[in-house]
Amino acid sequence: MIYQNKQLNDELHSYLNYQFKVFIRPQYFIVLEWLPFAKDHIIARKNARHFRNVLLGKLHNYRYNRLPENHTKLAFFYERTTAIINPRNHKNPIYKEVFHTNLYVGNLPHPYSELSMLERLIKEEVTPLCKNLSKANSRFNKGVVILDYNEERHKFYSLKDINKFKYKQDNELVPDYEHSDYSAPLSEWKTRRLTPEQIAKNKEYALTRNRNINFPVLQ
Repeated sequence: MIYQNKQLNDELHSYLNYQFKVFIRPQYFIVLEWLPFAKDHIIARKNARHFRNVLLGKLHNYRYNRLPENHTKLAFFYERTTAIINPRNHKNPIYKEVFHTNLYVGNLPHPYSELSMLERLIKEEVTPLCKNLSKANSRFNKGVVILDYNEERHKFYSLKDINKFKYKQDNELVPDYEHSDYSAPLSEWKTRRLTPEQIAKNKEYALTRNRNINFPVLQ
């Protein structure tokens, strides 16, 4: 399926607007750079899955297959960018298309709802356990960038590649439904949208969505 029509673009905007408002409720927008570079979305997704498991394990102090019901909500996206793969060769730089990850985080437990505490947790406890997460921390190059979520700026930021790469496969562009805490993938959501009254009667659904999903046991 190829992104060639405005209808699908509009559907994604409507979908994310609903998911962010009802389920994710983002507090922070995080950019994750991978090293070695993620040369395709499959590698980026694999790295993101491991980061998710480590982060949630540290946030909720769990070592079992099931998360607590009211756990932190995450939404992953993969963005194409151009990177120099031989930075020391200034005369003959080689550029390659790679992927980094955009992550929206909501429903953080105390004290990690504070930016400084979340930064400290990721830097000191999560990053060392993610070998493919870039450890860069210079002024102009950071492996992890954490920003306060700005709805106007960030809500649809991760969809900007849709028009830029509209003739490429959509599985490299759409939200990561498998590792994110949406109520349902876009294809299912379109067929069973909830009314505001149904949402009000079903508040617990957002808390119990992941009850039966198995996660790898952290070592």
